[in-house]
Amino acid sequence: MVKLNIIAKKKNFNMAYKIPKSKAKEQKNSYEIVDENLSMLLPRNKAWDIPKEEKIFPSWKTFNQEIEKRDYQNIEGLKAEITEKDFDYFLEVLPPMKWKSGKDEGHFYLSEFLTGNLTTKFSYKVINGKKRYFAEVVNFPKETGITKENWEMDYYG
Repeated sequence: MVKLNIIAKKKNFNMAYKIPKSKAKEQKNSYEIVDENLSMLLPRNKAWDIPKEEKIFPSWKTFNQEIEKRDYQNIEGLKAEITEKDFDYFLEVLPPMKWKSGKDEGHFYLSEFLTGNLTTKFSYKVINGKKRYFAEVVNFPKETGITKENWEMDYYG
């Protein structure tokens, strides 16, 4: 019996490994398949850095659909370019956390968390003379040094 190897990465980590395909399928909640063809070119038992996802979704709608498609798993780092209208809506709908505003850039965090410590960071930046707006899923304590619980205690008293 021939064992088929694949390149897979442990979920929530940026490292990939050459492992038997059967192991990845058995533990599908732990591994994501990166590449099935690359495995014959790489040595066994070695880890590789996988670059973070850099795709920027073109709208709030596609960004949100991707989050739902992933069932709120492995969503940290997802980004979208959004409209000024979307940005203003989320700024006004709930009290913003850590709102910082300047002439050329600014950001705030949504006070409603997606899951665990993950929330949405909304930002704007002037690029080539044009103000552009973005949304990104971030780990709030890692970004700010403040835990969700500490923020709620300070904010709500």
